[in-house]
Amino acid sequence: MATDQIQPALTAEEWAYRTYVGHDVDRHALAALALHGQLFGFREDELRALADVIDVATDPGQYDLANNTLDDCCGVGTVERARAAIAKIAALLPPIA
Repeated sequence: MATDQIQPALTAEEWAYRTYVGHDVDRHALAALALHGQLFGFREDELRALADVIDVATDPGQYDLANNTLDDCCGVGTVERARAAIAKIAALLPPIA
């Protein structure tokens, strides 16, 4: 999925006038339901890609990054999936003022 297809979950106006559903537990459940099956929801392979990139970044001595790309170290398409997850996270956040 191209990251330019992901639109913000809420507009700036919607963020300004948001209301909450009861307790934190209710919001957590509501958020999970709202994300399920949506373009901006997360997939397990995207989360694994983020974890793989973090593993390489936090232990670069284990990987030969001078001679290999992140995709070489983590698997083909990992960087693209990680970027897709980052774009989805960004779409869920309120706009930067």
